[in-house]
Amino acid sequence: MIGAKLTDQCLWLKHIEPGPLREALASIHPGSCIRLIVDGTQIDFERMATGKDGRVTNGFNPIGPGAAFWRARYREGEHQKIELSFAQSVDD
Repeated sequence: MIGAKLTDQCLWLKHIEPGPLREALASIHPGSCIRLIVDGTQIDFERMATGKDGRVTNGFNPIGPGAAFWRARYREGEHQKIELSFAQSVDD
């Protein structure tokens, strides 16, 4: 398990501890999906699209049934510590 912070409606790479998980997530192409385990709950995330100006967006939006769990945990202005790990790829 890797430490991270839940600070927004999405998961930002900069809020994940440096290491293999963060590096692997950074290599995922925009629009691709990944399944992560967040504090024991599986949540699917989709890599954000590249911005209109061509800059990479270093974040993931929660999607599917797990998105409700993520958004219910989010509290505006709070930085909650969470634990992350890979579950599997959703795009297999």
